Amino acid sequence: MRLAPASLFGRNLLLIVALILLGQLGSAAMFRAFVQGPRVDQAADAFARTLRGMHDGLQALPDPQRAAFAQRFNASTRNSLSPVSPDVRPPAMQRELAPLERRFVRRVAQQLGPLGARLVWQPRQGGGMAVRLQVERGKEAAAGGEQAYWLDLPGLLPAREWPRAWVYASGATALLALGGAWLIQRRLNRPLNEVVAAAGSLARGERPPALDESGPSEIAALARSFNRMVEDLARNEREREVMLAGISHDLRTPLAKLRLAVELGSGKLDAQLATSMDNAVTTLDAIVGQFMDYARGIQDEAAVLTDIDALARRAVAACGVPVHWQPGAPPPCRVRPVALQRALVNLLENAQRYAGTASPIELASGQAGAEVWLEVRDRGPGLGGADAESLKQPFQRGDAARSGVPGSGLGLAVADRAMRAHGGRLELLPREGGGLRARLAWPTATH
Repeated sequence: MRLAPASLFGRNLLLIVALILLGQLGSAAMFRAFVQGPRVDQAADAFARTLRGMHDGLQALPDPQRAAFAQRFNASTRNSLSPVSPDVRPPAMQRELAPLERRFVRRVAQQLGPLGARLVWQPRQGGGMAVRLQVERGKEAAAGGEQAYWLDLPGLLPAREWPRAWVYASGATALLALGGAWLIQRRLNRPLNEVVAAAGSLARGERPPALDESGPSEIAALARSFNRMVEDLARNEREREVMLAGISHDLRTPLAKLRLAVELGSGKLDAQLATSMDNAVTTLDAIVGQFMDYARGIQDEAAVLTDIDALARRAVAACGVPVHWQPGAPPPCRVRPVALQRALVNLLENAQRYAGTASPIELASGQAGAEVWLEVRDRGPGLGGADAESLKQPFQRGDAARSGVPGSGLGLAVADRAMRAHGGRLELLPREGGGLRARLAWPTATH
């Protein structure tokens, strides 16, 4: 299972959050090691000196005066000093000590070890400590031995609950850090998103607006490189369009003269020769027309809300190909109608050229999810082992096309470019029972 976010924004934000958390944990550890720890040691040493002084004071007093001293001590402080039997055991601990509490108790115990003192954690809310002091009885006592005193010190150690102000401050700091990280990462991601959007426009055959070349040096270098690439592509496209348009225009004039000569001399020429020459002129004129279609481009055509079935009927009427029409009534959508009709006409003419008239050509329309499609089906030789993607390139023709079938190899390229301009695709699929399915599919826009 993939735990890391897929986007660069999510990954960088997660990294920043992790670094913030590590920084806070490191700061807490350093504060505890270099600030809290020494303070706890100082407090433990001072407390141990106080206990040692009390032990020495009790030791110096006669037994009768010790009880009076305990009463005066209890009356003047919140603490409690009371004699107990040496056999009385301290109450058991009700919970584990916190690390700083253990450090405090351990250090005090080390200081009071020679005095026979014993530190016990009392089960009291807010933290408390009971110290058992062993004091030798005075010489005037009837019985020798030791006298035990319990010194109860409630609230000596800090409560285990974290201060509310500290919790609020930590939460506010974390939220500010996260908000700042989000804003910084969003600022860094904005130019990358602009590059992605511009690349998408370029893939659809549009010319994206120039990217802003300001900002960080790396982002500015990326924007400059992208803008230069767009300029180079646009210049190459213009040169190619001018070249193809010039060639096509120059060929149209001699073709028109040749057709006129054939028509004028049809009575003097052999009928078969005249027909062959007329067919050749028609084929050449169609090839020149495809050159013009490919050179014309589609960037200047606006997208309008179009009835797809009506557009398909116009395409069938324009190419004059007998078609078995199966309308699927897809919803109207926003397309470039001239470019789409030109693409469909090319597919219909290709189907007639390669499949012949032995079986009818089928044309169907429909909608699949968020896509609208038009599909031309024939019973021709199909792909014949050729790569479908390579056939979409300009001037590429399959093996079946090379075996005497006229054409320029631009029909599929024109249809593919029209689909890419609509954010869609041209699919060349084998047909069950033999033949080819050429499908134009593009996402629906406005219904």
